[in-house]
Amino acid sequence: MLFNARFYYPVLAIFFVDLGLTLDQYALLNVAWAVSIVLFELPLGAVSDRIGRRPLVVAAGALMITEMAVRGFAPTGNVTLLFALFLVNRILSGLAEAAASGADEALAYESLLEAGRESEWPDVLAKLQRLSAGGFLIAMIVGAAVYDADFLSSMLSFVGIDAGLDASTTVRFPVYLTLLLAVGAFAAALGMTEPGTATAKGIVNLRDSAQQIRQAGSWIWHTKFVLAVILFYLVLDSVVRLFLTLNSSYYRMIGIPAALFGVLGALFAAIGGCTPTLSRAL
Repeated sequence: MLFNARFYYPVLAIFFVDLGLTLDQYALLNVAWAVSIVLFELPLGAVSDRIGRRPLVVAAGALMITEMAVRGFAPTGNVTLLFALFLVNRILSGLAEAAASGADEALAYESLLEAGRESEWPDVLAKLQRLSAGGFLIAMIVGAAVYDADFLSSMLSFVGIDAGLDASTTVRFPVYLTLLLAVGAFAAALGMTEPGTATAKGIVNLRDSAQQIRQAGSWIWHTKFVLAVILFYLVLDSVVRLFLTLNSSYYRMIGIPAALFGVLGALFAAIGGCTPTLSRAL
């Protein structure tokens, strides 16, 4: 939940634009992020088979802290430097996603398996979906509210605080809040333990890992059902993610105040809270 609830999601596109980048550059950064996930996904999966799941989950937490620090403290004024730093940020983010992907669920499932409680796995996933939906809902509302300088100033004035905030100050507030979540995610990862039945084999052998990657790729290619599920998810996720990453730019274009971006996003998060029951049945 801490890894996925990001306060900047409701203002993702306009965040980059307000710091001086163009929408074209933002689109290129998204491409770099997606490509890095694709390139690192299988290799890191093979590495987790060799050294265990926990190191990758811990690495994902550390990478999240690093990517948030780069995004939160990158200097503005030089667009070329800013784009280069955000490119590093996007690659780190993709690497973190690839490191956490699969390794966290495998760690949880293998721990249940060791305790003879693997039948509880669907319930664990359902509870996680509900928690994540709730965390996402809060992050959407709060993130958009702290991004909107006028709204935040009016709220502070209501309680007697004259902060004198402007847009250049509040633009990174959602990132700072997400940085705090990143520290929490990293701490949670450090608290995890590898189950005693884990199959980690110690030092990574690059040749063996490369062979595992080829075997996995071949198995996916020849297992048509698995390939179809992956392709279906790819198409569905691409459409949804395109909307989620560009919606703030559209909302601004049609005149919706930034503070309301989170409310609109929260409505979609609320729908996500209703899906665990269906997922549990599936």
